[in-house]
Amino acid sequence: MKSGRIAIGLLIILAFAIMFMIKTTTLPNVYAATYANQSTTASVTVNGFVSVTLQNTPINFPALDPGTNNTPATANQGNPLIVRVDNATTVAVMGYLNGSVFTDGGSNSFTVGNMTLNITGNATILNTSCSGSNRCSYTLNASWVFNETAPLGTGHKGESFWHYISIPQVQAPAGYSSNVRVCVMQVSATPTACS
Repeated sequence: MKSGRIAIGLLIILAFAIMFMIKTTTLPNVYAATYANQSTTASVTVNGFVSVTLQNTPINFPALDPGTNNTPATANQGNPLIVRVDNATTVAVMGYLNGSVFTDGGSNSFTVGNMTLNITGNATILNTSCSGSNRCSYTLNASWVFNETAPLGTGHKGESFWHYISIPQVQAPAGYSSNVRVCVMQVSATPTACS
């Protein structure tokens, strides 16, 4: 009887051992790896960039008598106003100039058209009516004076503006000034950008 109990005990232990072995030796289920691959686009708009530097400013004339004509600006004797299109400029540009009425800040004034300019430089296109021996008169409205291609890269291009003034025959004595504006805009910009 004792041996029967031992045999039954061994059978129970053996049964548990077999169940344990079957459970632990069963291979796990194997699944194929899955993934999702999506794509999109990235976009950006790079704006045109215009960089301009004015050198030899302001435009100064000596004291003059009424009726004096075509006197060069004092600083412009060998040192003209230079409009430099800097190398950071990434677009083709057009340059415009205009000025305001010369005024003494009170009731005395004369037209900005009494100031003229002559352009020399290395622009792609110069206004021929203002270059060589020709002079243009300043106007209240912006007037085209040069075009420049781009990108300029490592260099820059400068246009030299030689200024002259004529004083009306009967002009009250005073110090007069005009606001001179240099506008350089992208060729394809809205036409009113410099007006």
